[in-house]
Order: sequence, then C-alpha cells, then structure tokens
Amino acid sequence: MTTIGEGAFFGCQLKEVYVSWDTPVETRGIMYDYSTLYVPIGTTALYRATYPWSQFREIKEYDPSAAIKNVKMDAPQGDKIYYNLNGQRVNTPTNGIYIIGGKKIYVK
Repeated sequence: MTTIGEGAFFGCQLKEVYVSWDTPVETRGIMYDYSTLYVPIGTTALYRATYPWSQFREIKEYDPSAAIKNVKMDAPQGDKIYYNLNGQRVNTPTNGIYIIGGKKIYVK
C-alpha cells in the first residue's frame, strides 16, 4: 500500500490505529484528535516528523512481529467442521450439501 485515500475513514471515531510500515504512507482524512497511533519500534521520530501522522494525539511503539499471538482455533485439527452454503456452522448435518475444509460434500 502506498496511500490511504481521502475519506477512507470518514465518520469513524478511531481510538487506536496500528500501522506496520517502517515508512509512513501518504494519507488524508484520518481523525487524529482522539486517536493513538501505534508504529513499529524505532519509527516514532519518523512518524512525529511526517504530516499528517504527526497530528495524532499520542504515538506509541509496538512490535508488529509480535502482534499476532494467542490465535485460537474453533476445533482441534482433524475434527470435521461442517458449514452450510451460507457459511454458517452446522453442528449436526442432515441431508444436503455442506462445506468441510473448503470442499463441498454431499451428506446423505
């Protein structure tokens, strides 16, 4: 991504904005007044020196590589999870077409 278009967050009252870019991208239309910007470790000075990112109320650092943690799966691997064609989980499938592991199957 190289830009965030004007109006991309129109009407949103963002409280926290996380970016993983080492270099700020061009943007317009983010509500900065009440938002905290989270930037990669070591990039705070760059974001503070770059408009409009410098307009955030507060800028804090975080480690983007550690951002995705504690992912929980719905079921242990190997268990069959059935979904109907609307994408809804089905606990007890009856006759019909279902999706298991991304493949369509027919249950008799």
